[in-house]
Amino acid sequence: DNTGVIYVRTKLTNGLAVGDSVQIVGTTSVYNNKGKQYTRQIAAISMSKLDTEVKTIAAEKATIEDFAACEAAEGVLTDAGIAAVKAHKFNGKLVTITGYVTIRGQYSNVYIATENDTESAAVLVYYKSSSQEEIKSYEGKLVTITCTVYDCHASDGWRLGSVVAIAEGTGEVEYNVITLAQAIEIASPLTENT
Repeated sequence: DNTGVIYVRTKLTNGLAVGDSVQIVGTTSVYNNKGKQYTRQIAAISMSKLDTEVKTIAAEKATIEDFAACEAAEGVLTDAGIAAVKAHKFNGKLVTITGYVTIRGQYSNVYIATENDTESAAVLVYYKSSSQEEIKSYEGKLVTITCTVYDCHASDGWRLGSVVAIAEGTGEVEYNVITLAQAIEIASPLTENT
């Protein structure tokens, strides 16, 4: 909705479709994987379609430098690191970032980086988020990407979630503002300017 994005740990069911306005009943929690990450979530008990539209969230402009890794020790976020995640202005928001698509590490993870290399400051696009192959097709190119800010991990740092739009260059990306249902990680892969 217009306040932010939260991961829902239940697949869309009962005739619901991406883009529907929904009411979710469930339990909120933070998944921390033994202190390794900070992910806000809802374990849904039920999801139902609403007749009225939910006011949706607008993307905010962010930079790669806005997502410096939070303090961690021995692969676990410290109390200060968790406090920094909670206080972060883009935590759980939809953002637009410009940078180079780079592929890094033994798992060929996708990063948005300040330079077209494997050493410059970068933010990870979480491997379970949508449109991975589409993003990889831009490898080495400067892109403007609009996506959710998924969570923060002790080793990975901040992780971007599902992609709403991606376009080559630094220009404004046109997109239809999404609903909460579209932002969850189980959404179908989205294409450019959807």
